[in-house]
Amino acid sequence: MEVVVNGNLAQAADGNGMRGFVLGAPGIKEHARLFEADKLKHMINAAAVWQIASVIVAQKHLADINAKLTELADAVKGVSEFLELERRSVLSGTLDYLSTVARAVQAGELPSAVRGQLEASEGELTKVFRHLYAEYGKVVGQGVADTDTVGSQAVTEGLVRKMQRLERIASDIALCLRTRAAAWHVLCLYPGEPQLKNARRDAILAHVEAARSLPGQLDAVLGQDLERIKSMWNKQETLDARKGEVRRAATSANQLVYDKTDECRDAVARTDQLMLAQSQPMRLLFEVDGSEIVGVRREALPLAA
Repeated sequence: MEVVVNGNLAQAADGNGMRGFVLGAPGIKEHARLFEADKLKHMINAAAVWQIASVIVAQKHLADINAKLTELADAVKGVSEFLELERRSVLSGTLDYLSTVARAVQAGELPSAVRGQLEASEGELTKVFRHLYAEYGKVVGQGVADTDTVGSQAVTEGLVRKMQRLERIASDIALCLRTRAAAWHVLCLYPGEPQLKNARRDAILAHVEAARSLPGQLDAVLGQDLERIKSMWNKQETLDARKGEVRRAATSANQLVYDKTDECRDAVARTDQLMLAQSQPMRLLFEVDGSEIVGVRREALPLAA
């Protein structure tokens, strides 16, 4: 039968199948309409219909997935030395699984094994994020050794290196977040589990906002760091120039955070549009030759008033 309903069918109380109505406040919100589906009557494997429906929706977004995976893989190859081998392996391993999913969808599959790995990868990536976030705070609070006895060049160079290190850590944090966003995008290609998908999106966005707080941590200590650039042997113009060099390095680090987290927000917003498109009513028209599906076409249906 062809089932037409605006919403999710109610689960049977005994867990065996679905009921033909949608629940809402205060009770039944809508009954499903059932239509004869003559073209599907003689199909041997009815499960193929659901498989094809899922893949049709997923394949529309493969080009975007493949482009993002290539971009992220290149970023992992050039990741900073700070990102330890173990953390880099987590990112690389996740990207390998995402590439596997993309190839599988192109072949008409949505592997359950890879679906399970997406959950494990999210846990590992969250740990990586927390480690990097804590490391950023640790480096922000670290002082810089002043090896000059009369000048201010050594402390200036040390502070610039500190800002550059913070920029690298922030870049690694952003890479971790974007990899999580890509994994969530692939998760959204699988049917069902809307609550899990929404919770995963909210968790990623919460960490994006946490990352956007990093410039505030740097700004809070920048004044104290700049105060260390002083020497009775340097002209004021020299001291001002060296402070300006440190400020520019700090500004660069902060701007990277804003730029990269904006990119992650955009990636999440695009996936939100994918989920919205998947939730819209649609009709799949199958062309059946005997017991085999030989063609399929997707048609959008108007939203219910």
